[in-house]
Amino acid sequence: MSEIELRAEDLTKLLAKLNDEAAAVGTMKPEQRADAVAAVKERMEKAKREYKMVEMESRVLSGDAKTIWKNKLKEFQKQMNSIESELKWAGATSPDGKTGHKTSVADTEEGMSAYGRQ
Repeated sequence: MSEIELRAEDLTKLLAKLNDEAAAVGTMKPEQRADAVAAVKERMEKAKREYKMVEMESRVLSGDAKTIWKNKLKEFQKQMNSIESELKWAGATSPDGKTGHKTSVADTEEGMSAYGRQ
């Protein structure tokens, strides 16, 4: 196996593990989430470094190999974005169990009525 294939295999395993961990964080009690989110984010940095290494190694390829790795990199990026979104959601939940989403005035019924009158 080539160096890029080994790195990609490591990255695939790491992203699968991070995906499972991020999903588990969402099921934790809100007061436990902050530490868990921080731990997963720290491991996510390792995944990003590994991604960069695969990306750099793919740059020296040519022809079909370069195209194949470009598509694999896009898939890795989608997986990382998904994990980061999951962590963002989990981290936005406050200790009282409510989400960190703030309803804007336009989202409320009164706000919609007032907005429609303008």
